[in-house]
Amino acid sequence: MKTTVLMAVVFLAVLASVSWGQGITVAIDEYGNGTVTGIGIAPIPIPHHFGQDPSPGGLETLIYDTIPFAFQSGDLVIWEDASENWPPSDILRFNTQFGTIAFYSDNSDGSDAPADVGFPGNIIDPLAQGVETGTEGNNWFDYTPGVGDPGYVSQFPGVVSYHIISDVVPEPATMTLLVLGLGGAAILRRKMKR
Repeated sequence: MKTTVLMAVVFLAVLASVSWGQGITVAIDEYGNGTVTGIGIAPIPIPHHFGQDPSPGGLETLIYDTIPFAFQSGDLVIWEDASENWPPSDILRFNTQFGTIAFYSDNSDGSDAPADVGFPGNIIDPLAQGVETGTEGNNWFDYTPGVGDPGYVSQFPGVVSYHIISDVVPEPATMTLLVLGLGGAAILRRKMKR
């Protein structure tokens, strides 16, 4: 029920934004955090799921976001650098049948995020490609699909673009709070043992 209400709010906000011919941005990361924003619209969260891959040829489990509007199916391959040597950094699979964007990320150097599950056994056409921007640990890719490209939304008068965050690094303040909290817990535990 909560997901249905959230999807309805996202859909209505998107309609309001595009009814004025304005664009919207869908932002997602490899932790399942996603929002839809537009001109005059505060970020609205997108429901995400961790479970059975709804995509054809996909994996047993992965993280995917549910999008409340129809878009062109296909794969977006995001490369670490311009050499385009396999494996890529990420693959986003736009699946119109289920209304999902599946996030597959490289796990050859370990898994530090829910999307680090490896890659599907196949690539779905149409295929779009791009190269990440940013330094290691703070990578992203901005993507605005054209007609026929994966993720293209034909029913809106405005542009739908995607901001894909590949590596999420906690803010320094978050890390400081974590260290202070762990330190405080350690001191408290030590005092309680005495």
